[in-house]
Amino acid sequence: MRTSSYALAEYIEMRLAQNKDTVTNMCNHIGITPSAISMWKKQETDPRLGLILKITSYLGISIGQLLDIPMGDGDEKLPDDIANMVYMLKFIDTSARKMIRLNIKNYYEEALGKKESVSYSVG
Repeated sequence: MRTSSYALAEYIEMRLAQNKDTVTNMCNHIGITPSAISMWKKQETDPRLGLILKITSYLGISIGQLLDIPMGDGDEKLPDDIANMVYMLKFIDTSARKMIRLNIKNYYEEALGKKESVSYSVG
C-alpha cells in the first residue's frame, strides 16, 4: 500500500510517464498547480480526496490502484463503492451526506496509514 504522499506523487509521475504525459498537463486538466505535486513529494501536504478522484479519473485507474490497496476476497469492489458514494452525495440529505463524507475521509486516511479503521453509520 502506498502510505505516503511522496509515494503517491512518485506513482502518479510514473503513470504519466508511461502514458507519455506530463505533470503539467494533468495539473492543468484537474485544476491544480505542479507545485502541489512537489509539495506531496516533500510530504508538506497530502492530496485531498476530491483530487484523488480527479487524478484517478485522469489516469484511468481506480482509487485502489492509485493507493495500491490489496483487494482480497470481498473487497474487490471497495474503490467503486467509494466512487459511487461520492457521486450519490449530491442526491441525499445533509445529515446522511456528512456521515458518508466521514466514512470516505476515514477510508482515505486509513488507506494512507494515518488513521485506525472507524466506521460511521447513518440513521
